[in-house]
Amino acid sequence: SSAAAWLLPPLFAVTAAFLCDAHLSRAARVRVARIQEELPTVLEFLALCLSAGEGILDSLRRASDVGAGDLTAELRSVVVAVGTGSSLSESLSRLASRLDIAALSRSLDQLVAAIDRGAPLAHVLHSQALDSREDAKRTLIEQAGRKEIYMLVPLVFLILPLSVLFAVFPGIFMLRIGLG
Repeated sequence: SSAAAWLLPPLFAVTAAFLCDAHLSRAARVRVARIQEELPTVLEFLALCLSAGEGILDSLRRASDVGAGDLTAELRSVVVAVGTGSSLSESLSRLASRLDIAALSRSLDQLVAAIDRGAPLAHVLHSQALDSREDAKRTLIEQAGRKEIYMLVPLVFLILPLSVLFAVFPGIFMLRIGLG
């Protein structure tokens, strides 16, 4: 019992650390997926607000007030940072580097570049929303392809062998008893 008393606590500690890491990694993946799912809608809403005549900061404020997701909460932090004295370009760049999501970083980099150059922001946001929707569509098609392969597993390993067994077994049984 003394060996168990020495071995079990470190084993439980390693197991607990592994489970905590797995739980946090899964939570992070789920959050990134939610942000990627919200991105086209938020970009379209920002483009709509800009097309209606609002400024970029007012559009960000409206999107962060109306929305209830993770991305709108992050935009709320950008609006607060701008309200406390940071520049909008700097706050958006910090958001892109903090979240480290490729589609969001690409969109925010394009937005920052358009702000710095004075390009029409509504057009930039419309094109980024379209790109984001196409990216989401491609991801969905890839997931469907993987799920299709996973659906073949029961067919190949359960149904097909069972149907072969039902087709072959009566013939073998008839040959054994000599009626064939």
